[in-house]
Amino acid sequence: MNTSYFFGKRKSATALCAGLIICLLFFGFTKQADRKPQLIFIGDSTVKNGSGDGSNGQWGWGDQIACYFDTAKIAVVNHARGGRSSRTYISEGLWDKVLDNLHPGDYLLIQFGHNDTSPINDTLRARGTVKGIGEETETIDNLLTHKRETVHSFGWYLRKYVRDTKAKGATPVLVSPVPRNNFKDGKIVRNANTYGGWVKQVAEDENVPFIDLNNRSANELDKIAAVQGEATIDSVYFYGDHTHTSLAGAQLNARCVVEDIRENNHRGLSHFLRPKIKPDRFFNEKDLITTGVYYYPEHWNESQWERDLLKIKELGFEFVHFAEFAWAQIEPSEGVYDFAWLDRAVNMAARNGLKVIMCTSTATPPVWLTRKYPETLIEHENGTKTDHGARQHPSVSNNYYRNYSMKMIEKLAQHYGRDTRIMGWQLDNEPRPNRDYAPGVQQRFRDWLLRKYQTIGHLNKAWGTAFWSQTYSRFDEINIPRFAQMFMNAHQILDYNRFSTEEMSSFLDEQAKTIRKYAGENQWITTNYIPEYSDGHLRQSHELDFHSYTRYMVFGANYGIGRKGYRLGPVERIAKANDFFRPIDGIYGVMELQPGQVNWGKINPQPLPGAVRLWLWHVFAGGSRFVCTYRYRQPVYGTELYHYGIVGPDGVTPMPGGLEYAQFIQEINDLRKKQLAETKNPDAYEKRRTAILYNHENAWEIARNKQTTEWNTELHIDKYYNALKNFGAPVDFIDERQDFSKYPVVIAPAYEMIDETLVKRWENYVEAGGNLVLTCRTGHKNRNGQLFEMPFGAPVYPLIGAKIAFYDLLLPQTPDIILFDKQKYLWSSWGEILVPEKNTETWATYSGDFYEGSTAISHRRSGKGTVTYIGVDSQDGRLEKAVLKKIYARLNIPLSDLPPGLHIEYRNGFGIAVNYADKTYTLPLSGHPEYLIGGKEIPCAGVSVWVNR
Repeated sequence: MNTSYFFGKRKSATALCAGLIICLLFFGFTKQADRKPQLIFIGDSTVKNGSGDGSNGQWGWGDQIACYFDTAKIAVVNHARGGRSSRTYISEGLWDKVLDNLHPGDYLLIQFGHNDTSPINDTLRARGTVKGIGEETETIDNLLTHKRETVHSFGWYLRKYVRDTKAKGATPVLVSPVPRNNFKDGKIVRNANTYGGWVKQVAEDENVPFIDLNNRSANELDKIAAVQGEATIDSVYFYGDHTHTSLAGAQLNARCVVEDIRENNHRGLSHFLRPKIKPDRFFNEKDLITTGVYYYPEHWNESQWERDLLKIKELGFEFVHFAEFAWAQIEPSEGVYDFAWLDRAVNMAARNGLKVIMCTSTATPPVWLTRKYPETLIEHENGTKTDHGARQHPSVSNNYYRNYSMKMIEKLAQHYGRDTRIMGWQLDNEPRPNRDYAPGVQQRFRDWLLRKYQTIGHLNKAWGTAFWSQTYSRFDEINIPRFAQMFMNAHQILDYNRFSTEEMSSFLDEQAKTIRKYAGENQWITTNYIPEYSDGHLRQSHELDFHSYTRYMVFGANYGIGRKGYRLGPVERIAKANDFFRPIDGIYGVMELQPGQVNWGKINPQPLPGAVRLWLWHVFAGGSRFVCTYRYRQPVYGTELYHYGIVGPDGVTPMPGGLEYAQFIQEINDLRKKQLAETKNPDAYEKRRTAILYNHENAWEIARNKQTTEWNTELHIDKYYNALKNFGAPVDFIDERQDFSKYPVVIAPAYEMIDETLVKRWENYVEAGGNLVLTCRTGHKNRNGQLFEMPFGAPVYPLIGAKIAFYDLLLPQTPDIILFDKQKYLWSSWGEILVPEKNTETWATYSGDFYEGSTAISHRRSGKGTVTYIGVDSQDGRLEKAVLKKIYARLNIPLSDLPPGLHIEYRNGFGIAVNYADKTYTLPLSGHPEYLIGGKEIPCAGVSVWVNR
């Protein structure tokens, strides 16, 4: 035997084993080093409800929180289980499974308490714990498991979770239970003296982080209830009972958890949060505005893509918009996804220096989906159904459609979420609420009503069903109201409109949350709303980074100024959209702006030469951060054959609007070089900034009870809005969630539905020095659309310092006169006869009927401020303008007096004037403006831009 060989072999074997051990250790350490930390939740149904998909309408906050974390750095895992207490989560073996998967560097959020209040021993759940945090125990023969068990205190179980977690090298975080929907003296009841307080005490004793979700959430709900009423908490934030949250409630709780983590770090957990994004961070202020165009690569031969994208860049565009209606190309068959073609288009765009907006395509589901699930198609009131071959034909209330949409969006977001070439995301296309009468939607509406009213008795009272024998005995007797049927219950219709609004809003929010799980920190999320202001969903989606709108100006309607004004459209059409969308988030975008002639109007005239450039500058003047046009190429097939693009159907010849886009882009590029260090707007301009308080539900309710064909709510509001723009005033459309005190003047036109909370806010605003303008039809009804059981409009009597004796409605051919400051004004649609108190001024009176000399407009001082009540709606808006002018004069607020069609705005230190009139104006500017574009004389469709040096 060759011993040297033997020992050498042994040495080699030993070395080999050692090497293997080192390799195993190396790979083990590498695997551990590569492993992402986990954020794990344990708790009850308020953390995870059911399967965590909201299938029963209830959601836990743990399923709504992942979008706030950078999931490339930390895995978010929800191991909560409905029905469990701190005791049964352990006794059923759930904790052992979680503990086995805990690793050093992980975080564990622990929330129990609701189910710990249950009986300690019974045949139903046997899940209660001994109250408190001491060492007390109770030994039982468990009636459910038939085993002897020692039950500990709530605090004992929490300490076990904490100590087990620490032993694994992970970080425990204790969370107090979410609040229940219980109000006392106008406030949500806290549990600081019981379970919430006990959780906090254990956290202090064990020296671990604590999140007081109970108090944080209750504070937020209190704020909402103070503005919108306790009924809103019932109907929006809870589902089915006083404990389980709806999607909105779960999202609110998730935000509260995240805010606590952001503020307190909790042993480094905040480092895994996505940056808290203010929407203006997505855009470089020095860029002023960026301009882009829709492009549909799937519509054209791929050999033309490179040529088209190069031409788009040559024209000056900075981004393109892809995949708006491409679901069938993205998912050609169920579960089969094809991104190769879209990748090639994105690559070509990037090579040509173009960023990309990606769209979710949900407006056009593929045929395999609508044929497999025909219930995804909208069913109309008359029983007919939509069908494949159009757009916006699926129902957002259908669970199959929602689930398939989110699956597709998740794949799309996984693929492009961290792609730096994607600047942002558009959800859906021109989303609006549906009226869908399918059986599944009927049930969703009933469920929504059950959540809101809890009992059929509460619903009957809110709907006034004692009228005309409409009383319901069960929720399943209720159908979606028939709008074609005369005299349908107006309160039922009001609630159905609220339901439809929430359906669309929640659909958009689900999309945004799905994308945000994967989106890069510089990718924003928005959608392209149509500015139909009475559509309630416009301000109700909370997950958008900012709001955007679509605007078409010339389509054979909306006549402007002069014989050919229809070629420009009215000046207010873009201005009002700017002023409505900007205040929501502080910034906004315009996703579709008309490039030329369209195909879908009753008459489709050519825009006036210069009109497209005028609209672009008007969008810029309002503060938009980007503008996009629909579309680059005029189509050669499909429904929109005659819709102009930037280039014509040959794909190369620029259309007139395309050249105007190129001109605008070049002018913006020049303007970027001339920015001033000082970008403050002129003081006189800001001093006249005014808020118009708007609630779409007032428009809904008035539309069902107009009482006269002469009334139009939007036109009534426009009489005040148009006057303000004539004054050169910046205007913000706000809602009740916003702060009134920022504005010297707040106008609340035709604010029909009110409550005590809103009236008190108005009173506080006035007492502190604000100047409130209320108009006719204000304060007539409660939030259910019912008249108050008191004199007509009585809730506002103390505020306005007058009573309303009665109201009158005239025939349009026989208008009467209002006398105001020795001038006469015609009215016919609505007039309230006021009886002012001793210290209330009469500003205007009626003339021409049996109540001649009675007060039409009143004014009074209150505290440091004033209240003006304009109880009449004039025929042409001249009265409203004159009254506002008097108010501003008394407040020493300087006004301009701009001629019709001329608007002046300021942004980024630049003054911008746009002229929609059919004549040339001389700009009424003081000082020595330096004109950068245009000049002092501004022609029809003209634009002037200047700086004050």
